[in-house]
Formats: sequence, structure tokens, C-alpha cells
Amino acid sequence: MKTNFILSSMLFLLFLCVVQIIAKCPDDCKQSNFLYESFQCKPNCIDTDDCPISYDCSSINQHDDMCFFNGNNFKIGESASNSLTWENCMGCSCSENRNNKTNFICYYADCARPFQIDEGCVYKYILGQCCVQGVLCPPFNKCLLEGEIFQEENGKFYHPKDNCTKCACERGESTEGVIKCEKQYCKDLLFHQEDIRRMCAPFYNHVLYDCCPSQWICPENKIIFDEPVESHEDITCLFGDKTLKKKQKFYIDHEMGKIVCECKLPPFATCSLLETN
Repeated sequence: MKTNFILSSMLFLLFLCVVQIIAKCPDDCKQSNFLYESFQCKPNCIDTDDCPISYDCSSINQHDDMCFFNGNNFKIGESASNSLTWENCMGCSCSENRNNKTNFICYYADCARPFQIDEGCVYKYILGQCCVQGVLCPPFNKCLLEGEIFQEENGKFYHPKDNCTKCACERGESTEGVIKCEKQYCKDLLFHQEDIRRMCAPFYNHVLYDCCPSQWICPENKIIFDEPVESHEDITCLFGDKTLKKKQKFYIDHEMGKIVCECKLPPFATCSLLETN
């Protein structure tokens, strides 16, 4: 009877741990997770008060004979609707390259413009649409956002405090325009699918790691690994077939300069240029 009680208690504690790990994560985390959100990876949290400790991106490699984007799998030859791509600017189809790996082949929208517009007028661009949507003529509206004034004729712009969000000052009922904003997402799965599936590492041009990487660093250069950092967390990143412990770093001599990568938020390592004094 005592043995059964102990076993039941252990199972209950294990259940609590599992419930904690899959708890809902807060939305105000300081560590950027924009890339993982774009990939539609599932966050792993300890409890509802903590930010994700890692992400589950296994769905990306679930079908290696198909392409993956926006939470959907596409067969070879199947096209992803341009409504899935940012501002309807691209059409993409799943293809197989000469390495027998699946990836997307994309083409940009061929936007036609009015041949001639009146002096003082400008082409009209609407948030969420790639091509010209008409012509705007004076008087132009003005919008106020985060203490800054934006003109309607300037078209789309990045949010002054969130460069992952694009906004536009659109025409309102008076001279005061209406601000509309949309969160962007990373298109890396359209252009770097093979590298992502190989567990290459995203490279960011700055150390804030917000928004999307500028390219992906793969384990083909000369790499120097730091010794693993002592940690009680059983959380790791992958860089190619190399397993990294949380906070473990490695360094790469690249044509851009010295690159430092770190296991910050698994499963991918995160890279940027090494800052020098």
C-alpha cells in the first residue's frame, strides 16, 4: 500500500511538471521570439509567468519530401497562395533541388503602374497589398504615432518603436489620417528552407535579435567551440549535428568578420558579429 502511494505521488508530480512545461506563455517577453512565431513553432514554458525556455520546431522536418511554410506542408509542384506571403508580393511553389532536397522557388509580383499621374500626386500604396492601388492627390492627410508625424503621401513605413511592424497613414474623414499597422513575419522558410532543416543558425545584423535574420550561418566554416556552460537545465540547441548546451558559444571566421553564436533560445543557436572595443 505504501509503495503504491509513493508511486502515485511521483506520477502526480510528473503530471504537474508536464502541465507546467506546456503552460501558456506570456506575450511580453524580452527575449525576441519573432522568428519562432513566424515558423509557427510551439513555445515551451515552465509556467504562465515565465517566457519560453525553448521552442518545438519539429513540424518543419516532419515531412522531408515536402516543403513547409506558415504551418502547412506543400507537395512538390504545389504552389503556396500569394496570400500567405507578406503583402501578397510573391508566389511560391515547392520544388526539389539537385541535392534531392525540397525548397521553394518564388517569384515577385509584376506590378503595373499608371503610365502618368498629375503633378503633385503620388502613387497610392495600401498596407497588406504589394502593388500600386491608385493615385493620391493633395490635400494629404497627416497621422500622429508615438509622438511622430507621418504623411499620407509617404506610403508605408516601419513603426518607430517596433521595426517588426509596418504601418501606413491612410485617408480618414478629415485632414487627420488613420494609422493602420500590421505585424510582419519572417520569410526565411521560403528562401532558406534547406539551411533551416540542416539546423544552421540565424545571423542578425545587430545584437538586439529582433525581427528577422539577414542570413543563415551553416557549419561549413572553421568553428571554435567554447566549453559547455554548467547548467542544470536539460535544454540544448543544435548546430548541424553538434549539440550545444544553453549559453554555450562558438565562433566563426567569416567574410563579414568574426561571428559569435550562442545557444540562447533553443532549438536554434543565434549569431551576430562579435563586438570589439
